Amino acid sequence: METILEPSFAGSFYPADPLQLAGLVKSLTGTHEPSSRGIGMVVPHAGMAYSGKTAGMAYRIAPDGVERVILCAPSHRVFVGGAVILDADALGTPMGNVKVDGDAVGSLERFGLKRARFGEHSLEVQLPFILDRWPEAKVVPLITGSFDPVFLEELACFLHAETEGAFFIASSDLSHFHRLEHAEKLDSMVREAFLSLSPEKFISSLDRGGEACGRAPMLALLHYAARAGGSLAREIHYSTSADAGAGRTQVVGYFSAMISRKGDD
Repeated sequence: METILEPSFAGSFYPADPLQLAGLVKSLTGTHEPSSRGIGMVVPHAGMAYSGKTAGMAYRIAPDGVERVILCAPSHRVFVGGAVILDADALGTPMGNVKVDGDAVGSLERFGLKRARFGEHSLEVQLPFILDRWPEAKVVPLITGSFDPVFLEELACFLHAETEGAFFIASSDLSHFHRLEHAEKLDSMVREAFLSLSPEKFISSLDRGGEACGRAPMLALLHYAARAGGSLAREIHYSTSADAGAGRTQVVGYFSAMISRKGDD
């Protein structure tokens, strides 16, 4: 019998009504302008009213025809050491279910990852976009915990070897709860480091005070992209919660960027 992990954040982070949600997602992604050589991207995960524009612009230019998605997101409410795989055959959304890639999950269990079953908004808010963009795609749902650079590099190497042709989505917001001017300075440092494609520079930006709640997925993406031939990184969109009307004193930063192979259109 198929096990479905039902949504936990419908009605809060995004609409619970299927038609309303589908319409919102399509309005945020707009007309698709696919980048054929895209390897992976970082996208934010706040409520769609706040970070949906920045996320939607990333999905707009994501490649067509993706059949397998590595969806890597940080844990906000449950302690996770290293990383875990969400334990389900499918992940539910108000728009329908997203299939889980059972073969990839089996490989990751052999790598040593455990299964777990809990709701996590940083992963869940990506599912309606994925379902809209690639209705038949299967996902590899990973939740990361502690920031261990050695483990993350090993995980990325394994993922590249075992999930041929997968598109990697790293779910992350940037700085949290600073005044707008300070948030923009912190975010600029992290964005510049990520776009350099250097894991070392990215780690250094965090050591110097930069913030990214999805720093583990972002670092894993950098390592994965390096092994998949990624040589170009471009920022798609940057915004903050202040742009969505949430004020200038407790700001959260949102960033989307694509890593591609040379020759991207």
